[in-house]
Amino acid sequence: MPYRLASEKSQIRLTVKLMRASFILPVLTFIVGTLAVLYAGYAFERNDKKERIANLDTIVREYSKQLELTALNSTLRIQSIIDLNSPVLPHIFNLRHAIEASLRHTMFQRVSIYTLQNVDPIDGLPILKRIYISHSPGDELPQPKTQFLESKYIRAKIKVMSNASSRPIAFAISHSEQSDVLILIWRSSQNAKEYALFTAPLHTVFATAPFDPGLSVALTDSDTDLTSKVKWTANGLVRVTSASHLPSESASESSTPNKPILIATNGSAFSTLQMKWFGEATQTLGILTWATWAAGLVIISLFSLLLRFLLDQNRKVADLVIKRTVDLESALDNATEANLAKTRFLANMSHELRTPLNLILGMLEMVEEKSYDSKVLEFIKTIRISGDHLLSMISDLLDVAQKDSQELTVKNVPIKCPMFFEEIARLIGPDCRKKGLAFSFAMSPDIPEYFRGDPARVRQVLINLLRNSIKYTVHGSIRLSVSLIKPHADSLSERITLRMSVNDTGMGIPKAKVKDIFERFLQLESTKILGQGGVGLGLSIVKDLVTRLNGNITVESDEGVGSTFTVDLDFESMSARTWSDAFMPVQVEKREIAVVSNNSLLYDQVRFYLEQGQTKILSLTKDKFESIVRESKVDTYAYYILDLNVGADATLTQIGPMRKRTILVGNEQELSALPLKLRVIDDCPLLPTPLLNAVGVKSLEIRERKDSATTLAPVMPKIEGLPQNLSILVADDDKGNRDLFEAYFASFGWQLTFTENGQEAFNHYVEVSRDHQPDIIIADLRMPIMDGLELTDRVNAFEKEKNLKHTPVILVTADALDETAKLAHEHGVTAFLTKPIRKAKIIDAILAAYLTKP
Repeated sequence: MPYRLASEKSQIRLTVKLMRASFILPVLTFIVGTLAVLYAGYAFERNDKKERIANLDTIVREYSKQLELTALNSTLRIQSIIDLNSPVLPHIFNLRHAIEASLRHTMFQRVSIYTLQNVDPIDGLPILKRIYISHSPGDELPQPKTQFLESKYIRAKIKVMSNASSRPIAFAISHSEQSDVLILIWRSSQNAKEYALFTAPLHTVFATAPFDPGLSVALTDSDTDLTSKVKWTANGLVRVTSASHLPSESASESSTPNKPILIATNGSAFSTLQMKWFGEATQTLGILTWATWAAGLVIISLFSLLLRFLLDQNRKVADLVIKRTVDLESALDNATEANLAKTRFLANMSHELRTPLNLILGMLEMVEEKSYDSKVLEFIKTIRISGDHLLSMISDLLDVAQKDSQELTVKNVPIKCPMFFEEIARLIGPDCRKKGLAFSFAMSPDIPEYFRGDPARVRQVLINLLRNSIKYTVHGSIRLSVSLIKPHADSLSERITLRMSVNDTGMGIPKAKVKDIFERFLQLESTKILGQGGVGLGLSIVKDLVTRLNGNITVESDEGVGSTFTVDLDFESMSARTWSDAFMPVQVEKREIAVVSNNSLLYDQVRFYLEQGQTKILSLTKDKFESIVRESKVDTYAYYILDLNVGADATLTQIGPMRKRTILVGNEQELSALPLKLRVIDDCPLLPTPLLNAVGVKSLEIRERKDSATTLAPVMPKIEGLPQNLSILVADDDKGNRDLFEAYFASFGWQLTFTENGQEAFNHYVEVSRDHQPDIIIADLRMPIMDGLELTDRVNAFEKEKNLKHTPVILVTADALDETAKLAHEHGVTAFLTKPIRKAKIIDAILAAYLTKP
């Protein structure tokens, strides 16, 4: 109750906070957003300006190089003409025709030759008279009004040149009302009073520059203090202005957006003139900035309104959540209790199912150890395989119920081929025979003899698929085939892929149902017609298992024709030898084996497995076989494989000396009842191992009477390291389990003490600990009076109190839940084993516990 009150108070405080936030947050968002938009606009304008100036700098550098080359080319052409003709014609005037001819190949439009007359007494500048003038075809310059040089800037430049004898060539600029011009002044080397003036309008000189309305260049003549500025207008025209000063070079730091910024200084293009390039930030940047600000403010305003709306909605949702919280908390408590009840139900279900299986499989194991009749051993093996498969199905169904098939444990243990697949086929054969279906088995010879995988999961996949085919097949046949779809590994620990296919001639699957065939609880409508039961979990479990094994499953089906389920799974090869290489004939001479049958499938199977090397498989008719029997031609064929379905039963009584060479194929159970002692092979299905053994092809491996662990057969454990006088205290309330433990340990000569509950076991432990502690305690989890966990706690506390050595406790239970195992280890249990308990498993646990004793 106090918790509920505290929760309600916190909910009220939350509501108040949400109401405040619905007003404050939109206002703060608008203010912060506005500041961010203003700063973004300023940063945008500043970055755009920097980028523009950087682009202009690149343009200037490229064009300056081009302009320099043009000026240098014009100067060199004129100089080459003058240098070539000067020795012959010492005066520039005499060179006028040569200069006029080369004018069209330079950047200039007009050439004028002046002679120095006198010095003007007023301004002190020289007076020059024109003695020659020549124009190029495209001359745009205005005509001179007099024969005397009027430009004071050019006269000042010539004055400087006359005083400096080392400057015969100089560039100059001049300004007049008509135009601004660029002039190349050339002083005669033979006559110091003669000057050639090559003239070009400034706007034509820069006409080839890259068009940019923000670019301008200032030309300054330091001798005359004249500056001409060339600027490109928005329509691409060149505008020239002159002034007696330059733009400020500190304009880059100015806050005025259109003030020119100095980009580069270049004084090498026209030698004596200095060029300064300027860039201007145009008014477009300001427009973009204002547009950015306006758009940003609109967006921020809309966002603030949206935020206000969302906060209001959030407050309403919070109110609704507060109203429902109490109901949800109550529902959560109920769900938790239901989940705990489900967990206990699963534990009880596991316990009730595993307990009888523990006795069944354990006693079968003991009978198998004591029996030496091969036929009895075969029956026991079939029962044991069925029991193991039932146990595997129980475990998987519990996993599906508890974890929705999301955390199934996958093992990786050795599997022996072909024994593993033959056991599955042998288990399904009786069901096919009972329904009158032909069942065939085929396995490619290139599969490795040993490989690693999860045999229980693979077995469950194939058995479910085979039983599904039996269920939906009324007449016809079923076929199980195993093949290698990736090349066999030449070395150990190599990944291989096996393809396992189940084919039937059943009713097939409608096209509309194929995509849903692996859904849970799905059954075809025709199941009612066939009279088959089930809950529709078989193919769903198959799909889940194949996914957990990182494999792939596909289905191909034609309604009314049949279906083929194909499973591809990866395994780890453990052997470079194939299963077929593991068999070799007793003799290698040429031999012929006759198959007496009209069943082409039987003939093809025999030929597939036996025809190799010098062994040939031949087909023999019933009449021919009976003729051989009557005439006692024993040596005609090495072996006779007789299919009793051809109706040769009467001939068996006359077979006589051919008995050792005759192999009967048919219903093994019925044929074994015949009084004749003949070798019998079951044909449902015909398996490679019994067929190969019947014709003298034996395994290279020395086989033990017990099957390998890959077929889930029990293996006698190694007990080196355990003393002969080992003392074990067993606590179990089930007499059958106590008898099973006694049978497991009878052959070892150990000292065994049995009690019916944890209290009896603890009392016995306290009593004998004065003289000799038990070496191992084996206790069942669920016992009356005192269970296994409490027994473990009491023993550990007693040892700590009396300062005794630790006694390992092995806890056995039919409760296979992970939570139970975790709880057991928290109580200090040494080993936790789930039923059914195999002899090998309990012996290994005893050995491990004894070797780890302090």
